[in-house]
Amino acid sequence: MNISEAIRKRHSCRSFTGEAMPEDIADGLRKRITSADGLMLIDGSNGRVGTYGIVSGSVCSIALVGDGTKPEFMKTAGDAEEIVLWLTEQGIGSVWLGGTFKVSGVEEHIPAVIALGVPAKKMRLVDRIMHRAISSDTRKPFDELFKASAGGFGEYREPLEMMRLAPSAKNVQPWRAYVDGDTVHFYSTTDNRYTYIDMGIALRHFTLTTPAGIFVDDTSAPAVFPAARYLTSWKKK
Repeated sequence: MNISEAIRKRHSCRSFTGEAMPEDIADGLRKRITSADGLMLIDGSNGRVGTYGIVSGSVCSIALVGDGTKPEFMKTAGDAEEIVLWLTEQGIGSVWLGGTFKVSGVEEHIPAVIALGVPAKKMRLVDRIMHRAISSDTRKPFDELFKASAGGFGEYREPLEMMRLAPSAKNVQPWRAYVDGDTVHFYSTTDNRYTYIDMGIALRHFTLTTPAGIFVDDTSAPAVFPAARYLTSWKKK
């Protein structure tokens, strides 16, 4: 399974079997968490995050630790989503949960967690209700989210499609992008406590599947989305 296949396969799973992950996967997860800044593994050794019955059978969670309202938190969210996609390749289910969480011995703010586990074969009733309530399987049309100059989308079409498939708080899909030659300008339609988490996830989907490049600030980025604010740009190397 390649990364694009993992992005297409990933979905929000709230019903798990309660079985432990295979040890090789659990070990790989621990190593990835340790090498990333702002991420913490929550398991039986440091408590559990309560989810009020929304999630059942999860064996552990990834906690995102820090100030989620800061632009730099996009990297933390992106690192977490990259781990989620790796877990998807291993057959492990996940669901992003936003809120204010507390973990024993952790003083820092935790604006989001990702519940993990072996997916149950059948969703519970509450899972089906939540799934329908936030329209988890629906996404805005490509042409509503992305625009391009006369040169078209070119090799950025597929990376933007991977961005379109990213999860977001309440499935609002705040990302917008404008392709102008070798440059892609990114915008957000929201400005709330989940904006940089949502954008970090989506931008990681983009960078994992796009030609090599670098993020830059471009003060000349056009205001092609009147209801959105500019965040950053990607320039191909």
